[in-house]
Amino acid sequence: LDAAHVPLMAAGHAAYAALQAHIAAVSPQASPAVQTQRTALAWAMVHGAATLMIENGEFGAFAPGGTPAGTAQLAAAMLQLARPAFDDTASAVPAAAARRRARR
Repeated sequence: LDAAHVPLMAAGHAAYAALQAHIAAVSPQASPAVQTQRTALAWAMVHGAATLMIENGEFGAFAPGGTPAGTAQLAAAMLQLARPAFDDTASAVPAAAARRRARR
């Protein structure tokens, strides 16, 4: 990324701001700190996967069949695995279970 490329940097900042707004909208119960963590996680996941796909020709080999459709399936599975990190109800479940264990 060329930090001197002003339009590109502006687009990146706008994209991050839009992501922040979406995370806040879907997790209004979460604290600002948790919303920030979720935003950073989503940003890192997208950029990590994109970098692997662009720079590492072998990434597609991890996908079922090594095909574009398989890559889409892999991406969907990755998102499904990450979902609890973005879900207020899912993140509350482990905390409630930990409280129950502590009472025993």
